[in-house]
Amino acid sequence: MTKKTKDRVTQAQLVLAIVDRTPDCVLQDICEALDLPSSSAGNHLRQLYYAGKLGRINNGTQYVYRVRAGVEVTDISENHDEYVNADEYLYAGVPMDYVSEINAYVSRDVEAENPFKATDTYLADVRAKGAEQAGEYLKQYAQGLHEDARLVLQDAGELCNGFAAQLRQGAEHE
Repeated sequence: MTKKTKDRVTQAQLVLAIVDRTPDCVLQDICEALDLPSSSAGNHLRQLYYAGKLGRINNGTQYVYRVRAGVEVTDISENHDEYVNADEYLYAGVPMDYVSEINAYVSRDVEAENPFKATDTYLADVRAKGAEQAGEYLKQYAQGLHEDARLVLQDAGELCNGFAAQLRQGAEHE
């Protein structure tokens, strides 16, 4: 990897630490500023996180991300404040209102009623029919076997039928 590429990767890692959990449009702006495709930027962020080089603290008003310093910081957005402290770490602040807005969207989606009840019921019925057919096949196949094997396969067939009933019942309660 060339020095220029390493510098760009380091700069991208820093900037990505700033924008974790902010709207996609901010990430897109940062990627454009660094001449990086969004997919590469996301990969850099994941690599940093899994390598343990990216930490997050909530100081009450914003999430603060910590990444090793020694990189060039470009002022990309007026919504972020950057500073270096005495420990030679770079801290990047992401305002809490970004995080709150994202959490509001997630909560709304999680708590919403299922708009696809009819589809879910239909799919549960299809799955149940498949389980019933498997049970019937096992029972028929068991007829030509000796007693121990026949009993085992007949029990397996009954389990399939019971599972089919559970699938249908689960769809009715959702």
